[in-house]
Amino acid sequence: MIAPQDPGQDRLETVRRAVAAGYYKVGADRIAESIIRKLAVRRTRVSALRSKVIAGTYEVDAERVAEAVVRRLGEREELPRNGQAPAPRHEERRIELAPSEPTTEELARAQLNRYAIDLKHSYERELRRTAELEQASVATVRALAMVAERDDATGNHIQRVHDLGLLLAREVIPEDADDPELAYGFILHDIGKVAVPDAVLHKTGPLDETEQLLMETHPVVGARILEPLTFLSRAREVVLHHHEAWDGSGYPDGLEAEEIPFWARVFAVVNALDAMAGREHYGTAPLAAAIDRIVEESGSLFDPRCVSGLVALDRAELLRALHPAAKNRLRTLVA
Repeated sequence: MIAPQDPGQDRLETVRRAVAAGYYKVGADRIAESIIRKLAVRRTRVSALRSKVIAGTYEVDAERVAEAVVRRLGEREELPRNGQAPAPRHEERRIELAPSEPTTEELARAQLNRYAIDLKHSYERELRRTAELEQASVATVRALAMVAERDDATGNHIQRVHDLGLLLAREVIPEDADDPELAYGFILHDIGKVAVPDAVLHKTGPLDETEQLLMETHPVVGARILEPLTFLSRAREVVLHHHEAWDGSGYPDGLEAEEIPFWARVFAVVNALDAMAGREHYGTAPLAAAIDRIVEESGSLFDPRCVSGLVALDRAELLRALHPAAKNRLRTLVA
């Protein structure tokens, strides 16, 4: 004969499974108050323990909670015949949940979670800050480019050397051709001329020795102007060294060969090409003559690699860069 099942045991098992599965909602405040009553002899503050339970840092044993719930439900269902409350069952003790301290592993996990959250917030702030800095950088370069137009009434010299420089860069250093700093260096190469007197800057005849010395200060002045702008560190190299020569005869530092930054070597070639074939010099004949002169100076004034890259370029593309249809496109170069 099969013994009848204990209804109380069935109820206990059902509630235990519900609590363990998370289906039985236990009020955190009520658990805290029950725990506090049991721990009153330890003078535990109600507010502190309640906060721990609510915050999830106080460990609660799901099975023991289930037993307590079933026991309380059983007490309510007992209806004494004499109408009086049932006598206390001393053999059963109320549940006592001792406070638990987090383990080292749990502390480490909590710290890592906090660190991940802080890192995420920092990354989001840096993204916003980077976007703002990029906008400010473009505005700064645009303003400096306007200053660099000082000795060029149309702005077309800056436009031409910018376009020529990018053509040659794509031929000899394609990995750098899309770097914004490269374009900025080409645009700002003569920013230091703000320190050169107008009488020297706009003189039509040859410069005397003193005037030439004044003119040769503009790369150093331009580099000093850009020095605080860390996002233009490589562009600054173009500004400082675009008048250096392959054989060391240039200025301001007399660098030679590989000592000269590559971007500055590229620019030196296109700057010379524009001086000889740009402005009023139209057609393929002046362009061919200018290229021939640059080839003659390969290995003396100019980097042979850059000269070879210039010779390899399509002449039609060079002519379009030397004689753009639009006038004064400078404002669009750094947009």
